This record gives sequence, structure tokens and C-alpha cells, in this order.
Amino acid sequence: MNRRQFLGTAGVITAGVSGYTGLRLSNIRRYTPTDTVDESLPVGERIYEASRLLSVVDYRAVSTVTVQDDGTDDAPYKSERFRYEQQRSRHRYLQIHSVFNLASGTPWTPLTSHPLFIETYRRRLQNDDLPKAQVLYLSAGTQIFGQDIEPLESRMDRPHVSSGSVNRGVGLGERGGSPHQARLRPYIHSPDGEWSQRDNTTETVTYEVSGRDDYAMVVPVEPALAIGEDSRLTVTLDRQTGRLLRIIDHRTVDQESDTTDNDVMTFRYTIETEFDQYGATNVQPPSGPVPTPSLINRLRELRSNLMFY
Repeated sequence: MNRRQFLGTAGVITAGVSGYTGLRLSNIRRYTPTDTVDESLPVGERIYEASRLLSVVDYRAVSTVTVQDDGTDDAPYKSERFRYEQQRSRHRYLQIHSVFNLASGTPWTPLTSHPLFIETYRRRLQNDDLPKAQVLYLSAGTQIFGQDIEPLESRMDRPHVSSGSVNRGVGLGERGGSPHQARLRPYIHSPDGEWSQRDNTTETVTYEVSGRDDYAMVVPVEPALAIGEDSRLTVTLDRQTGRLLRIIDHRTVDQESDTTDNDVMTFRYTIETEFDQYGATNVQPPSGPVPTPSLINRLRELRSNLMFY
């Protein structure tokens, strides 16, 4: 091989490696999940499959918890809001948990078992002024976590963090790591349960499951010592695609509390979750002075990106 042939071959190899690396870092890949649910399935299976669909598609969900009864005269009041955005086509995830009020006895409320909300932070909230929020942005290369931020005026606004309350680290591809932080519990736990149709329009169809036994089979309830007989779940599906549009969870549960009068209290919640932006979610990191990584940490982020893809 003469010198010209050698340089030409080396150039092709270099260009190929550079192009491949560029594609990996840009996360340019095929992404064609099945994003509809077969309407011929039995009702329970159709709703269950609509929930399972959320593990593979891009979408946004916003859950709002209202405490209807906590044994005090303060109820009802808005307690929490949890926003989750998944842009799985580019492996980007955003979680924002806002706390507006703590239920009497400060039990584990329905959203505090989400991965974003950790016990030490919840315990500190008992002595801090509310409302407060925390945010987690996660991608193949980067992780940004901020706490003690102001809850968003609109549940759709982009979160803003300050340099004093935010940490930055490597993302999903770090050696030994996994995307567990971006996974949430399923909204529908099982295809079982006796469903009845509650509404039927040209665009949507709504079903409901009620009663302690059927409700407990369908809904992943924790933490709770007992489920009330009046608990029920209403699910609205898009008629054309079968996708989840709305879940309204009327939940009555007995929970442990830290009141001096009684160790167990009955709480009633309404947890409404709305789903949208199917296939059109554009997950962005929080705005504000997010720390700039050092050269070493930036190289670790790039390595994390390459390892994950």
C-alpha cells in the first residue's frame, strides 16, 4: 500500500468513527414504538395496555392531589402536584414535585412514594415554609437535581433552579448505573377488576372500577393499612388510539400518622392525572444557573452518553 492509499484509508476510517460517535452523542436512532391500543381487547386489558404503553412512548403526565378529608376542618385543600415528562425517543426525563400543604399527621401521601421525593426532604418540609418544589432532569449524559425551588405558577412552565440549590452529575450511562430514577410505578397495576362504562362520546370513552376488592386489584396503593369501600377509579381513553387521557382516583385509606391522639387515621384523597403530548414531548433541562461541569466531569458526561447508547 502506497502512502496515498494509506492516507485515504485512514481518512475513511477516521470519518467513519467520527460519524458513528457523532450519531451516538446526538442520539440519532430509530424510534418507532407501537403507540396505539387494540380496541377489541376486553375493557380491563385495554386499560392495562394503555398504562403499559407509557413505558415506551413520549408523553407528559401531571398528577394533582387534593386532600378531601384528614380529620381536620382545613380540608379540602391541594396537597401535591407531580409532573412527569418522558421523551423516551431521546432518553430525556423530567420530574417536578411540588408540595403545597402537608396532610394532618403528615402521612405518606399518594405521590410521596415517587422516586423524586425522598424521606429526608419530606421530613424537613414539616419544619419549613411551604410551598416548595424539587426537580430532576435526567438524560443519557447529564443529571440535574434541584430542591427548595419555587413551585411553578403554571403546571406547564419550565422549572427554574438557582446555583445554591442544584447539583449536576453524570446521567444514565454511568458505569454500573441504570435508568431506574426515570421509572415510575404503573398507573394501572392489573387488567383485573370489574369495569363499568360511565361515559361514551365520539372522541373518548370512560370506565370506572369501584369497591374495595376491585379497586385494590387495579390501583397500586401504598402506603396504606386499609382501603375504604368507597374507593373508586375513573379512566378516560382516547377512542381512536386507546391512549390514556385522564385518571381520577377517589381514594379512601387508613394510614399511619404521627398525631398524639391516634396512630392511625382515615384520609380521603382525589388524585387527578392528565396525560398529553403523546409523541410530541420535548423535554428540556431546568433554566437558571445550572453549574458548568469541569473538564473531567464533562468528559464523564460524554462517556456516560456513549456508554448508554
